[in-house]
Amino acid sequence: MDLAAALLQAVQAQDFGRTADAWRSGRAVDAFPSIDLAVVSFSSPGAATRAPRFANVLFSREHPQGLVADIDAQAGAVQNVRFCADQRDASLESPAWLPGADWSRLRWTVLHGTGLHRFVAPYPASLLKLMVAVGVGLAVDAGKATWPDALEAMIVLSDNDATDACVALLH
Repeated sequence: MDLAAALLQAVQAQDFGRTADAWRSGRAVDAFPSIDLAVVSFSSPGAATRAPRFANVLFSREHPQGLVADIDAQAGAVQNVRFCADQRDASLESPAWLPGADWSRLRWTVLHGTGLHRFVAPYPASLLKLMVAVGVGLAVDAGKATWPDALEAMIVLSDNDATDACVALLH
């Protein structure tokens, strides 16, 4: 199976409709979460070819079934997507992520690209949390740690105290 197709299938199999939203008093989210899923797969040392495979699949309220980013054979820049900055008001809060936000009424600043499809860049702190989660997973896999209780709060609630606890575990 093509790597991009496998990524699409894996995310589509998740039931994000059951994800609790603190801004909605624990009711399910009203919009698909934004996910920028970029993966590189390297061949095993004994494989006949060592060329890496790569894919970038994007999901959002505008692309809930996923959007495969067009990337050239040299893993260059994405061709069919324009990446846009998050919105901020005078209090530095983002109205874009509030329940019921109408993205068609918001003005978006393009960060990169000129493609037909818009993708609003997720809040970058969440990216750090994912890297911490991978580190915790590697530590557990190596037998150097057990799954911490804080991991779920870090990922599901984006809890910064839980992130601190997971980073401390890695130290």
